[in-house]
Amino acid sequence: MEFNLDQLPAVRAGHWSDYALGVVEMMAESGIGLRGANLLVSGDVPQGAGLSSSASIEVAVGYALLDLAEQPID
Repeated sequence: MEFNLDQLPAVRAGHWSDYALGVVEMMAESGIGLRGANLLVSGDVPQGAGLSSSASIEVAVGYALLDLAEQPID
């Protein structure tokens, strides 16, 4: 999925990428200066680790965008 940080989609796609978009929206609303990025998400969270697939995508995207924005990760 591709979207413009200055004009985030108003309608959800009904796709897993909506989770990443939600992270972007929350970070933007928090005043974090986001930069454009091409992200490839891959993972191997083991079953029973206590983290859902949607949450793991959100965490990965959040960490990546915070790092690119040179923001501390709390």
